[in-house]
Amino acid sequence: MLLKQIADTQSKAKLPKTIIGVVGNTGAGKSSIINALLEEEKIVPTNCMRACTAVVTEISYNHDTDCKYRAVVEFIAKEDWQKELEVLFDDIIESGDFDRESGNPDSEAGIAWAKLRAVYPRITRTELKSANIQFWVQEKKVSRLLEEGKIEIKEKDALRFYNKLQKYMTKAEKEKKFEMEYWPLIKVVRLYLKADILKTGAVLVDLPGTHDSNAARANVAEGYMMQCSSLWVVAPIHRAINDKSAKDLLGKAFRRQLFMDGGYQAVSFLCSKCDDISVTEAIESLGLEEDAEQYQDRIDELQGHRKDLMKSVQAGKKTVEKMAKELETLRLEKNTYEELKKEAKAGNTVYAPEPKAITSPKRSPKSNARSSNAVSRNRGKVTSYFSKKPISLTNNDEDEDYVEPNDDPLSLKAIDAKIVQLKTAINKVKTGATVIRKDIAVQGKERQETEKAIKVAKAELEVFCIQARNSASKRAIKRDFAAGLKDMDDEAAYDRDPENFDAREDLRDYDEIARTFPVYCVSARAFQKLSGRLQQDSKSSSFVDVWETEIPKLQRHCVRATKQHRRLFALQFLNTLDQLSNSLSLWSTGTSNAVLEKEEFEAISASITDRLRQLELDLCVNASSVATALSARAEARLFSIFPDAAQAAITEAENIVTQMDTVHWGTYRALCKRQGVHRNCHKEEFNVNQSLCEPLIRTVTAPWGVFFQTEIHTAFDLVVSIEERLSETLNSIFPRFQELGLGDFQKDMLRRQTSILAQAFKDKCIRIIHKVQARQKEINRMFEQVVREELSDTYETITEIRGRGSWLRMRRAMHDDVDDKKEAIFRQTVYSVQTEL
Repeated sequence: MLLKQIADTQSKAKLPKTIIGVVGNTGAGKSSIINALLEEEKIVPTNCMRACTAVVTEISYNHDTDCKYRAVVEFIAKEDWQKELEVLFDDIIESGDFDRESGNPDSEAGIAWAKLRAVYPRITRTELKSANIQFWVQEKKVSRLLEEGKIEIKEKDALRFYNKLQKYMTKAEKEKKFEMEYWPLIKVVRLYLKADILKTGAVLVDLPGTHDSNAARANVAEGYMMQCSSLWVVAPIHRAINDKSAKDLLGKAFRRQLFMDGGYQAVSFLCSKCDDISVTEAIESLGLEEDAEQYQDRIDELQGHRKDLMKSVQAGKKTVEKMAKELETLRLEKNTYEELKKEAKAGNTVYAPEPKAITSPKRSPKSNARSSNAVSRNRGKVTSYFSKKPISLTNNDEDEDYVEPNDDPLSLKAIDAKIVQLKTAINKVKTGATVIRKDIAVQGKERQETEKAIKVAKAELEVFCIQARNSASKRAIKRDFAAGLKDMDDEAAYDRDPENFDAREDLRDYDEIARTFPVYCVSARAFQKLSGRLQQDSKSSSFVDVWETEIPKLQRHCVRATKQHRRLFALQFLNTLDQLSNSLSLWSTGTSNAVLEKEEFEAISASITDRLRQLELDLCVNASSVATALSARAEARLFSIFPDAAQAAITEAENIVTQMDTVHWGTYRALCKRQGVHRNCHKEEFNVNQSLCEPLIRTVTAPWGVFFQTEIHTAFDLVVSIEERLSETLNSIFPRFQELGLGDFQKDMLRRQTSILAQAFKDKCIRIIHKVQARQKEINRMFEQVVREELSDTYETITEIRGRGSWLRMRRAMHDDVDDKKEAIFRQTVYSVQTEL
């Protein structure tokens, strides 16, 4: 007894798991969000070109001390792969023109062929036609993988871990022509990481969907959906409102399932890619013109200032260029006068040079020719700078620009004065140019700062628009979510009592539901960039703080999701530990000092035993009354409406089958081969069984949800306080304690044990309710399962129809069978569900 109690206490010391399912359409950004939450650049594969994660991925904390990253890849059973191969082969062979259809990636045959080639890269069309399915199931590499059942990957480095894992999880581009892909053979991938958000027991599950063509993978996904304590629905923010994802929640069937599971209060909505925004469109569509004006005014002001700076810099550069030419001219003139000074000191008569003789070396040949004539008219003996009389060697009248040189000779004093004057002018020009260059440099730096300020202002405007769109999106999604719940409540209320139905009556506080519905607008990419990851991405984020991306808020939300489970398990463990400790104290101090005759001891023991048996009988009667009350409530709330629910399905069955007539014949055949469930090449999902059940489930959804979320708890309130019963029993046997030699200490310990047992009983009731809730999730999925089983023969019969006119015969067979069987199908469906309940 004691060992069992110790083992029971130890079993409750484990951290409970909280399953958080992440669902969303292809390309919604689930994997990127999960990577950001885990603070890893890439663990779950992402791809900007196509949907990447092809299998169910469970991510939990890694308690292994040897490695930081660990993964277990679990493969499907051989039997499951054989069943899928039968369907794939049938899709290809029955497609008509095998060579044409198998080469079309958008046809059923093309998809089947691509999947076969993924696993068997060397398979040829000839081999496909000639070899049987068993041959391919037993293929050496495939057979070994499926027999092993799973593989384990361990790594200390994230990149090496990712590279090893990627080939199992994704539909990757092949590096080698005949390289095998594994994803079609995988059942589930379990990742174990040392991420902070997983420490408290959170288990993230990336769910690709429950319409997988492989039954094993579909069952795994469905199983996780039933286990989920929380469900995160992901949609890109630009589609979240337009697609009314919050209201539709991936379809009416999905909403009804959530309602029946009691999972509506556990749903959160994640808007992804919130930094992907057009500022112009956001301002226009959200009516932000007035609020955005201050940001735009600031941007316009900065851009105007930048324009002025650019003009000023350009003007400064032109001025510097002019000053450089002027400086060159002044230096040439100074050099000329310094030469004249040398000639004057040598005793030669010199004259002031003509203005045209001193020019930049970068002048035209014609100008050079003129200057040459002017400066040196008679090189050797006679020049324009010295000698008695200048001699003209050219006809200067022919050149209008020619200036007659000054006939007065220059003195040394005049030359020195001119040189000083030129030096002063040169220094003045150089100083002016230096000042302007400094101004240009200052203005250049100011322009750079202005450019940065413009980027900051634009980023602030973008963040303002992002936050405005986030707020608008949250309000709309919260409102749509509450409206979707009201629609379902109204639908159920109308079905229940159409004559007294009033849509204006609210069955619950929808405003409060909208207010408390968790919505997060996140940007995984911006968070990663701000955290120092994704270094190869060139585009910077407009956000300046990671909190603006709302990923840290979502991380906190993830941790909070585990709080209820942790608190419940912690209290149960502490109570069990207290019970064990108290039992040990009682046993260790229970030695009696009384000396009794055997007959006396037996009489006292018999009296106490009678009281304990009476206690047990009373508790059993009380438990039976609870069970009876539950049965009565189930009869009144659920079982009584089952006949009407079945009749609703019977009435609408023919119309639903008629709607199937518009489906393409290839999709129709594929549906029947897959027992009524299929996702076609255009990613359209079909579920005949679910459609046929829809009228039935619509009728029972609200009563079912109310019964299991409210009535169950009310029924358990009928349990008489066990602490009161225990106290009564204890008080009745306390008088015999003195006869047994027991005193006040033992009485106090027993009173304490009574409180502990009462709490243990409450914990037991909670566990029972949790088990009931888990079981009812399985049972409420039986409606569709039973319909599938009842129509199994019909699907097989239709699949066998071939030849000319087969499309018409297939539809007729479906109509005839459903018409003949519909009453039996739906009566059997509700009977099976009622029996399980």
